[in-house]
Amino acid sequence: GVLVLMHEPDDMLIYSVAIAPAYQKRGLGRQLLAWAEAEARQAGYAHIRLFTNALMEANIALYTRLGYVETGCEPFHDLTIVHMRKPL
Repeated sequence: GVLVLMHEPDDMLIYSVAIAPAYQKRGLGRQLLAWAEAEARQAGYAHIRLFTNALMEANIALYTRLGYVETGCEPFHDLTIVHMRKPL
């Protein structure tokens, strides 16, 4: 798995998170997200945010269960990007 964090002025951004298909459905994504949230807290952020493709409904459902809230959508080429944010 991989997770890329970016320090931004107002929020920590999860720029990318991915788990190899052979290792999905084992909780590794949730562990990476928990690690990212801990890193954001340690860095003094009050929020963490991410974005995803609107077609990734299972991912959006997971993020929602974990406390992320949709903050907006925007078109990007042939896709719709969903922005989400979570208070820490």
